[in-house]
Amino acid sequence: MPSDVCPRLPALNDNVVSSDGKTGEAGYNRFTMSSERKTFWIKFRNLFFPQDQIPREGDKEVLPFFALITLALGWMYIIYVQRIEEVYLAVIFTIMMIVHLSLYWAIFRFIHSTRQLRLYFAFQGLMAFALILIGGDFGLAIGLYSSLIGNAAGALRRSRDLVYVVLAYLALAVISIIIISGVEVILEWSFVAIPSIIFSGFMG
Repeated sequence: MPSDVCPRLPALNDNVVSSDGKTGEAGYNRFTMSSERKTFWIKFRNLFFPQDQIPREGDKEVLPFFALITLALGWMYIIYVQRIEEVYLAVIFTIMMIVHLSLYWAIFRFIHSTRQLRLYFAFQGLMAFALILIGGDFGLAIGLYSSLIGNAAGALRRSRDLVYVVLAYLALAVISIIIISGVEVILEWSFVAIPSIIFSGFMG
């Protein structure tokens, strides 16, 4: 055999040969896949719960509340999306509901910045307003704004911003009900709807 010809090397695979001659799978593949899954989960968790922020006392206790909100909003979505006749509005309603619900879980990204928290609740309030108009039922106003008030009560606690947020949400709820059903309905239901929004929010 000529000296300038290199011998053909065997093809590499995922198997390794142990000292006793038995063939087995390389462990590095399993380790790599496990590490990739763990890295993905950490990145996903950090998307909602940043690890570089110091959690406040009682923050972890609101997770059951978010789980309850997820079930409630999911139920409201199933009920009201069926009443939307236009397909494109149903798609918009679905996307907005997903974003609205996801932001509940993402609040810990904004909890340590007063300015970001104000923008967060302003955006959530306006998104709820749009969802109510698309859904076309004032029952959504009670459900969405009572949930947001409960979220604001936990995040803002006993601050002046909480008062502003509650008043703004009540105003948006009243305006949305008037647009959908008229002034007569808000006059008829104000003694029930407004206390229900406040009570349900702070009880949550």
